[in-house]
Amino acid sequence: PGEVCDEADFAIARVIPDMLIVLDRSNSMFDDGYWNPARDAIYAVTGALDFEIWFGLMIFPNVTGSGICSGLSNQCEPGHEPIVPVGEGTAFDILGSLGAMVTCGGTPIALTLQNARAYLDTLASDDHPKFVLLVTDGAPNCNDALPGGSCTCTNPMGGCILNPSNCLDDVRTISIIEDTRAAGIQVFVMGIGTSTWMGTLDAMAAAGGTGSAFLAEDTAAIRTTFEEIAGSVATCEFDMRPPSPLADPMLVNFYFDGVG
Repeated sequence: PGEVCDEADFAIARVIPDMLIVLDRSNSMFDDGYWNPARDAIYAVTGALDFEIWFGLMIFPNVTGSGICSGLSNQCEPGHEPIVPVGEGTAFDILGSLGAMVTCGGTPIALTLQNARAYLDTLASDDHPKFVLLVTDGAPNCNDALPGGSCTCTNPMGGCILNPSNCLDDVRTISIIEDTRAAGIQVFVMGIGTSTWMGTLDAMAAAGGTGSAFLAEDTAAIRTTFEEIAGSVATCEFDMRPPSPLADPMLVNFYFDGVG
């Protein structure tokens, strides 16, 4: 060993990511058999990574956190705020809140993500990297301003002329995701049984800075896809102060638990 000129101990702290799960509870999630497997996957992943990732949960459509939404006026209500705020050890709260939810309504992704971004902006002081995990079995809609007679219709039965809320709302959604990414928040997109809309979901994921969308084509793939996404943000990074500015970087060694 060479001569040791100086030694110093460093305080280190694990970098904890914040992940807001934004879950689609539109009726098709139940009709196609995805609702319970999606909830079970969320319970398993949040329980396993409860202290490595700070999780929160937002749902859409939503009516001020109610477990039940009914009536035509509620079908396109976006998620306004998390039903479980992002925090440490939230798996039990997510289990309790999500277990009471039923499915209903359409797919108001754009305004829900806009509200998710506004919420995460309020957490800027915690210095955690921020992520949104959007989970949906469809494509964004619920924009009455779109032309029902000429839009791409997300309802397989049609009906966009009478109800423009069924029009594909991709342009507005991607714009909101781009703004979210510009604010330093990455957006993952997980599509459940959504191969028909993968082009749209891939464009959304690209705008969110996470490459392509993740596809779970059947119920068996839902949990493994959740695990893959969550595992990709669980970090082994640590914060530490730098050495003295007078130190020669070619002559500095770092040791962690005695291992250099």
